[in-house]
Parts: sequence; C-alpha cells; structure tokens
Amino acid sequence: MREKPRVPAKPSVLARKEPPLHAPQPGESVFLVVERVASVEIGGAPAALTSIPGETVTIPFDVANKGNGDDAFVLTSTLPPAYQAAFFHDAVGTGQVRAGEPSVTETPRLAMGQKTRFLLRARLPIELLDGARQAFEIKASSKADPTVSQAAPVALTASAPSLRGVFALDRKTVKPGEAVSYTLTVQNAGSANSRLARVVVSYPGSLSLASATPPATSADPLTHAASWDLDRLAPRDRKALRLDFRVREDAMADQDLVVRAVLQSAQGEPAVSVVSAGARVESVAGVRVAGIDAPRTVFPRETIFIPFTLKNTGNGPDKFSVRAQGDAGAVSVYEDRNRDGIRQPDEPLVEMTRILNPQEEVSLLASLTVPADEPDARRQAIRVVAASERTRSATAEAARLIVVSRPIVTIATQMASKEGVPGKVFSYQLVCTNTGTSPARRVTISESLPPELEFVDSQPRPGRVDGQRLAWEIADLGSGQKEVLTVGVRVKRGIPAGTAVRKATSVRYTDLRDQVYE
Repeated sequence: MREKPRVPAKPSVLARKEPPLHAPQPGESVFLVVERVASVEIGGAPAALTSIPGETVTIPFDVANKGNGDDAFVLTSTLPPAYQAAFFHDAVGTGQVRAGEPSVTETPRLAMGQKTRFLLRARLPIELLDGARQAFEIKASSKADPTVSQAAPVALTASAPSLRGVFALDRKTVKPGEAVSYTLTVQNAGSANSRLARVVVSYPGSLSLASATPPATSADPLTHAASWDLDRLAPRDRKALRLDFRVREDAMADQDLVVRAVLQSAQGEPAVSVVSAGARVESVAGVRVAGIDAPRTVFPRETIFIPFTLKNTGNGPDKFSVRAQGDAGAVSVYEDRNRDGIRQPDEPLVEMTRILNPQEEVSLLASLTVPADEPDARRQAIRVVAASERTRSATAEAARLIVVSRPIVTIATQMASKEGVPGKVFSYQLVCTNTGTSPARRVTISESLPPELEFVDSQPRPGRVDGQRLAWEIADLGSGQKEVLTVGVRVKRGIPAGTAVRKATSVRYTDLRDQVYE
C-alpha cells in the first residue's frame, strides 16, 4: 500500500524563535596566521670598568626576551682566552657568584617580555701594564633564530703599579781604593699602589759594598748583590736607595763600573731593569820588586845569579825599565823564564820588560862576577831598580846583600933561638892558621930548606921529601883553625960564622868552590 507523504507540522505560536545558523561555505581558507619573531635586549652592563691585574672582575647585565614567543639565548663574549671569561645566572640578584655555582653558556627559556640577570666573571692577566685597555662585547643570540642577536660593548682597563728607576752617580772617574756612591731613585708611575715590591741591585766584583741607606734587606758579597723589600709605594711616590762602595785595589784600568737594578712588582708587572752610568777606573801605574831577604855568601871570582821578582801592581798593562847596580862592579839582569834560578843560554838580557798585565809577575836574575881581590867578609848590596814606562814616577827598588867569604891561610915560623951551632940539631915550628871566614881544603905546605941546613925529622912527618923540599898536606882547615908542624934540622959543619940562613915557605889551598889560592 502506498504511504501518504508527511506534511510538516506547523510551529507553535508559543515556541521561541531562534536566529538562523551561519556555516562557512564549503572550501573557505584561514585568513592570517601570526609569525614567530625573535628579539633580544641586553641592558645594565657598565660601559667601562677598572681592575687590578691578577684580580677577578664581575660584570652584571640583563637579558630580556623581546620576541613574541618563548625563547632561550646563547651567551658569548669577545674577551681573549687569557681573561678566562665565564657566565653565571644571577637568579637571586646578589651580583656575586656563589661558591660552587656552575657557569652557563645560555639563558633558561624565557617567556615573552621576561627579563633575567646574569654575571660575566673575568680575570685580568697578571702581566697587564698599567692603563692597558681591553674592549669587548657581551653578546646574546636567539636559539630560535641564530641570526638574531644583540651585543653590549664593555671596556676593561688595568690599574697597576708601574715601577721606574734612575741611578745617580757622584763621580765619573775613580782610582783603586777610592770611594764611589750610586743612588737609585725608585718611583711608582702607575695608578695603583705597589705592594711588596722588591729591588735587587747587582754590582761588579771591582766594587766592595761599604754601606747602604736604608740598610739592605739582604746583602751577599760573594754574589755581589743587595736587595730591598718595599712594603708600599703609592702612585707618584719615590724611594731613594744609596749604595756606598769602595773600589778594589785590583780594579782594572779603563773599565766602567756599572751597577744594575731589577725592580720586581708583586702585582705581576714585568720586571724592570735599570742600568747606571759607568764610573771609569783611572789608570794607575805600580811596580814591586822583591828579592830574598837572607844574605848570600859568595866567593872571589865566582859568577853568581841572584833571583828577583818584578810585579806589575798597577791596574793596566805596562812595561818597566830595569837597571841593576852593585858595590862590587857591573851587574847584568836576565829574565829567568823557567824560574829555576839559573841563567839558560836562551834567556835574554833585560833592560825593558815585555808588556805585563796587571798583577803579572816576571822572574829576573841579577848576575855579577865577584872580583878576585875582594877582601874576606866584605858585605855588598846588589840593587835592582824598575820604573814604569806609563808613569815614570812609579818606581820600585829591591836589594840583596852578598857577603864575600874566602879562606886565608897564613904560615908563621916560630923558633926558640935565631942562632944555630954547626953540627947540632935544632927545631922550629910552622904554625898554619886559617884566618878567613871559609874553610880551606887540600892545604899543601911547602918548605924549601937552604943548602946550609940538613933535614933531620918532623912531627908530623912530611908527606913528601924531595931533596931540600918538604911538603905536608892537610885535608881541611876550618875557619879559625890552626895546625902546627915541628921541623928538626942540623946546621951543616963548615958554615962560616955570621952566615945568614934563609928558607922559603909557601902554601897552596882551595875554597869550597875548588878555587885555588897560593
């Protein structure tokens, strides 16, 4: 059966009337979507700071998210690595880095318009000089858009002590043994106090430190150095250190006595060297001649060599004229090159020495031949005189005493009576005496009897009898020693009365140098 179509019901007049619904037409698109825009702002960073080298400086700054969405920002700086820069999140706002707090390299995620505080901590290199300026930037870069960043310029300036020094010298030329003073003025030319600065002064070995004002903290004469510790030296302050020296006797001529100082700052400033002007050592000539003090015993006809030494006691190279003289005759001077006290054939005669350096010494031999007729026990002086070629007034002299020693043997005839009876024996004595200061050796006494006498006997017996000639030998006859020979003879018969009888006595001997005396 066929259904009847439904007829819609009519609304009730009592029902509420609703507005019609509006629906987008099929296929309609979104009109606009707002894009994400990154933006950052750095503020609160000081434009300039001053700090002391070696100390840590903390730089506060703010980072604000000015973008239209949440964002985090990477933190960097252009400080050199020597500054050891590091970032810290100052969430509490104390302006100080807490102990043990870790460093950061980026901000936490910040909402739109949110701002937070950070600290950049850096350490100024200790070697920075006063006034050294380091300009750099603190930079924050968006993580959402790395092309978006902002930088805040900052400049760090070092405030440090700057030690400077200058020497003053009280004289330009000095001589060995004289005094000379150097005054070092130390000034702090920097903008910060110098704390625990140290001054070390070194001086040449030709100077001997006599005193220092103020007294040095330490002084070592072996290393030729003195030091001072300066507790505090404010900017522009000065400190004077005076050093009084004595020039050593061995100071070389024409050298410049230069004193050096090193100024060391505890804040790390590089050490500063200060060099004084040089005090020139004047040339001083000097010579010393020396010989052996003890007298030397010599013998007649002996050629002797007496040692002397000549030393250049001046402070520069020099040559010296040499002359010698003696009471016994001419004296020659030779250089004893091998110092053996004996003149060798290749050792030259010296009238002018070679050039001698300061404190250099040369050995000399003064030579002379003792005259044969020099009397026994005569004392004579051999003098050597030297004069500087540089300064004629610089002279020296030394003398050596020689004493002549020789044996002197005399024979005296002693007899009881000067008369003899023909045919009868009588005796006489030969008294042999050495009156010299040196022993006589191999003494030979010869007695020649005249024809009127006849040899009978003697005590001691002669060592040799040759006709009328008798000879005795004595091995040694010391100084002052005496030997007596008794000779018995007979006057021959038939000798006329009144005949004068004469005999001849002679003596021959040698000294300790085997030189013969008759």
